[in-house]
Amino acid sequence: MKKIIVALLAAAVFAVSVLPFAVFAGGSGEVAAVQKSPAAEVTRNPVERTFPRGSDLVYTVEGENVTKFEWHLIYNGEDCELTKANGVNRAKELGKNPSGDAAQEVIGADSGTLRLKGFWFPKEANVQVTCVLTGANNAGVVVGPVAVRLMDTVDDTLQPPDIKMKANVFARQDTIIKLACSVQDPEGFTYDAYQYTWFVLENGKEKEIPDEEGSILVVNQDLGRREYKCRVTAIVSGTRIEHETMWTSVEIYVPSVKVSYPDKNVTLKAGKTAKIEAEYEVFRPVDEGKVTFQWYKSDKADGVYKKVDGATDAELELKGTEEACEEYYFCIVANEPYYQNREGDLEGTRYESVFDSLNVVKVVHKGGSAAGESGDINLFVIIFVVLGVVAVMLLAAVIVLLVVLLKRKQ
Repeated sequence: MKKIIVALLAAAVFAVSVLPFAVFAGGSGEVAAVQKSPAAEVTRNPVERTFPRGSDLVYTVEGENVTKFEWHLIYNGEDCELTKANGVNRAKELGKNPSGDAAQEVIGADSGTLRLKGFWFPKEANVQVTCVLTGANNAGVVVGPVAVRLMDTVDDTLQPPDIKMKANVFARQDTIIKLACSVQDPEGFTYDAYQYTWFVLENGKEKEIPDEEGSILVVNQDLGRREYKCRVTAIVSGTRIEHETMWTSVEIYVPSVKVSYPDKNVTLKAGKTAKIEAEYEVFRPVDEGKVTFQWYKSDKADGVYKKVDGATDAELELKGTEEACEEYYFCIVANEPYYQNREGDLEGTRYESVFDSLNVVKVVHKGGSAAGESGDINLFVIIFVVLGVVAVMLLAAVIVLLVVLLKRKQ
């Protein structure tokens, strides 16, 4: 009888000590109803996210009546308890980033949320994260496991960010030029940081621009055309991916005004008037500001030109002289826009058209006087009257001849 009692006591002790661990080994969070298990639930944050290699792996356990959290990393069957220093060190060794530039950290191994920061696990590895929950209720202490596999949460491929830069920039000489590289995270993912490297294309060779590491490049170049691009390095927990913009051309030019004349040859009689007009074109329409005109005159196309007083409009009215002569005219068109200089200040500038002896208006004065012109008209009237009298006389002679012929026939 004594042996039977001892055996029953031993069996009871064994059952009490083994039952919770038997539940854990079975992978079930359920415990007998009388024990009122803490109904644990595991969520990933966010659940739809695919973790790139080297990024933070975040797991959250939620449950009722939980008094203790104990997280484990199971790597190919090897158990690393993350609440102990030796387990953390072993986990860091197994999940070390090959590049070596990712700081590893285990955060919250004894809380409801575990963060593995900077860990890198090969795809072929069998990796699990397990949380052992300890809960207390009226039925005593219970133990329940929660396990989540990491295999499907690690991806070799990182989606690059969306980068944009303004293309083909034209700018006046001495103006400020800024190229901005805008970056946008891919949908559903956020990079930790971005690095910018700028390049210029000189003589067909790509050259890095030193000391330019921001998202905005202030271009400092002379006249002419150059091309620039930006390389963006996106970083997430030590993992890096590079993406480049297309080449963008920047052309620096000297602003100019071109003048033309619709009618470059004008003939004027004495006392008559005519208008000549200067049409202009600004090299870049966006540069047009306040436009002014000034006409000049000379007696030779390549002679000395003098300013015409008061001639400050696009049109100039001329009057024929009594003296026959030739005159030559041209107009200086000036443009005065405001622009932002390289220091960022708004200031005015002035540039004007250039004189060209082949691009002038030739005006021929026929000369004569008003009286002479009236005499020409009187002479014309006299000739017309004489011709009219002659015509009447011829007509009368024809009529007389016809009358004589008719009488002879009778």
